[in-house]
Amino acid sequence: MIFLLVSATIGLTQILNAYLRYLPFSKRMTLEETQTLWTKFLVLAALLFVGDTILFQICGLDATFYKIAFTAGWILYFGIAVVTIQEKFIRHIFVFGMHGIWALIVQGMAATVNAALQIFFPVNEFLTQGIFNIFWLVILWHWEKEIFVNLLLPDYFFDGKYRWFNAILPVVIMVGIYSTMLNNVLIQPFKERFLRFLIPIFFLVMYRSVNVANREIEKKKRREYFNQTLQQQLKNLREYNLTEQENQKQMAIFRHDLRHNYRLISAMAKESKFQAAIEHIQTQIELLGKTDETDKFSANSILNAVILTCQAKAQNLGIKVTVDVQAFEISNESDFTILVSNLFDNAISASLRQPPDSREIFLSILRADFKITFEISNRCEEILELNENGLPNWQHGTGMKTLSAFIEKYQAQVNFTQARGWLKISATWQVLST
Repeated sequence: MIFLLVSATIGLTQILNAYLRYLPFSKRMTLEETQTLWTKFLVLAALLFVGDTILFQICGLDATFYKIAFTAGWILYFGIAVVTIQEKFIRHIFVFGMHGIWALIVQGMAATVNAALQIFFPVNEFLTQGIFNIFWLVILWHWEKEIFVNLLLPDYFFDGKYRWFNAILPVVIMVGIYSTMLNNVLIQPFKERFLRFLIPIFFLVMYRSVNVANREIEKKKRREYFNQTLQQQLKNLREYNLTEQENQKQMAIFRHDLRHNYRLISAMAKESKFQAAIEHIQTQIELLGKTDETDKFSANSILNAVILTCQAKAQNLGIKVTVDVQAFEISNESDFTILVSNLFDNAISASLRQPPDSREIFLSILRADFKITFEISNRCEEILELNENGLPNWQHGTGMKTLSAFIEKYQAQVNFTQARGWLKISATWQVLST
């Protein structure tokens, strides 16, 4: 009977711990993935319960086999999580290490209470150890859930240069502490338990501080980006306002010319100079035919004004500009306008570093059904370094930051190429409405 109870406490403890390791990924998983994961977990729990019971009956109940049962369960649950949860392996390693450190703290508290209990009551230490493990997990459950739901740091933590060092560090600390427990003793002496308790506590406090600091930095970056976005929108509106003022001036000139021509034709008609009036009308028709209609790149006037403004700015700097843009409506035009403006500014900055006869920019925005393709290219002889996201480390403007935010918000597929003296950035994404 004691073997069944000890195996049950081990199984319940491992299920609770598996749930804690699941929480950091829970927000990213679909309902189907979650159901598949927990079906596998429950099947594994039943198999481990039977296996642990048989192990204790054959080999006896001592600390070595008790620890083997725990370790085997941890590894198997971890393997199922890695295979089932579609996340980067580096994230699984980090979560496994952080949870292992937390498990050390829980086991230390359980062992402390168990040791005190053994002084007064001659109960089975393996059974009481399992019971107190479950006790502390349940008592601290609300706090544990909050910690593990927010356990994963931002993406750059797992994509940067030191990502593997950051992810493996908790595992190294965990393994270092557990290696000192490789003996046939379940409840370690108080001095050793106390030191093993302090190390993970110190690490978790430091990690928590770093986590909070990182989140504050992220909030600050988001505020800065939001302010930059507002500044860019304000700049675009000012440029649009200037364009509108220029258009109004041109319209005033056209109205003045029309009034003058009408008076002239009227005077010719009163004087019966019909042939002269006809010739004058034909001359005006020829002049109107030579007047270019203002380019209309987009159904949205602000995006249209931004493209015209950037094109004029580039041409005034001696940069050849080719624009191939369809006039279509788009729901996220505000974000897209900022992206076009910032990347166009980046292209202008890069072009100015080229020889005067090699300055050229190509802009293309096309739409096919629900798919939009945006591409901007410029001449660039220098080889640019790429960041961890595969985009160039641009030293001018906020184009890459804007593009990274756009990628994250709209799940855009971005491709960067540099060949034959041309630098090209293209982005493709789906839109919800036509």
